Amino acid sequence: MHLRENWWIWGFDSQLGEDIDQPQSDYFEMVAERTPPGAKIILCASVPTWLKASLAATDKREERKLFDRGLGHMSDIIRTKCRGSKIPLVLAGDLHHYCRYAAEPSGTNFITAGGGGAFRHPTHDLIEDPLDIRWAVTDQKLKIGVHVHPEGVKKSIYPAPNVSRQLAWKNLWFFYTNPDFCYKVLGPLYLICALLMLAWRGYGDISGTGGLLVRVWNQMSLLAPTPVFVLIVLGLGILLYKTADIKSTRRKQCIAPLHALLHLAVILAGTAIGSVVLASLQSLNIAGEILYFMALAVFMIILGFLGGGIWGAYLAFVSRFWGDEPNSAFSAMRLNSYNHFLRLKIEGDKLTVYPIGIDKSPVRSGWKVNEAFDNDDPDQDTPAFIPTQALGQHLIEEPIVIDANAISDLRPAS
Repeated sequence: MHLRENWWIWGFDSQLGEDIDQPQSDYFEMVAERTPPGAKIILCASVPTWLKASLAATDKREERKLFDRGLGHMSDIIRTKCRGSKIPLVLAGDLHHYCRYAAEPSGTNFITAGGGGAFRHPTHDLIEDPLDIRWAVTDQKLKIGVHVHPEGVKKSIYPAPNVSRQLAWKNLWFFYTNPDFCYKVLGPLYLICALLMLAWRGYGDISGTGGLLVRVWNQMSLLAPTPVFVLIVLGLGILLYKTADIKSTRRKQCIAPLHALLHLAVILAGTAIGSVVLASLQSLNIAGEILYFMALAVFMIILGFLGGGIWGAYLAFVSRFWGDEPNSAFSAMRLNSYNHFLRLKIEGDKLTVYPIGIDKSPVRSGWKVNEAFDNDDPDQDTPAFIPTQALGQHLIEEPIVIDANAISDLRPAS
């Protein structure tokens, strides 16, 4: 889209695999050929491949390949088809935080700003060392931007890494913020496992005589060696290992089995306790049998909240210390904080970016209908809803002034 003078904004969809399909590539080649020489292009990517390639790749060659599949390919189209063009700014969302990298020596700024209405992503897992990319036919280093703050020089990251790290502890309240996961997923899973184990050995108290603790221990000893429990161990262990989003293989091999072991302990102990304590209900004939299974179901589903506590502790631990499970850990907290957006201003060859943050967004009850809004005026700038209190918006960092004349040309290959 043409903005003004010779400024353009291009948005492409590299899909979740950071790839561009052929029709889209052909379209942008056609557009580039018709774009005037010396164009200044703001390039909008669907994903920040400069970050994702570095996080996902196991070696530099793979990292370069991931980068070139999307953003690198687009820059090559502009470089070869639109002579003298420049890309002063690259924007992306997908990762729900704000961070700005500056490329050396080209001067291009790479900004991730996905802080709209979705959940937050952590920032304490960002790679702060210079990222090596191939850009403008030269090797470039991406360095996290810095800005002067009343408290000193700050990195251009929002929320700040230390804040992000502290937020991870909120997962300890997982069972409270995600009760539906506890009673709709973990509780029913525990119940199914309990019914399968008891079906193999026999419902009710099969532990013999003795005190309550002795009978519970005996019940566990009888249930643990059953083929059903062995299959549960294997199934749950493999599932939690395969789905664990932990970057280090060695760390994954240690933590994922421990996570599974804790859930297995709840399943085994909970089944033993429930079946022993509730066994007396079976003496009430048919009604007692029904009450037994109903009470066992309620008990195992309640244990789902204990499982939620285990799940939350797992997310809090791996996220706080290593930045693992970024999606699960931060989406589970349901934060309504650290939203942000960008405003752009173009003056001649100068582009100014205003990154605006809102530390805490209003909840649903914090909005009201704007009486000044006119339903019959489709062209008005008046919002339909306004907050009941000030939003507290602020600049994340000082306005970023980009002089297009200081940006390296994307020179065509000789």
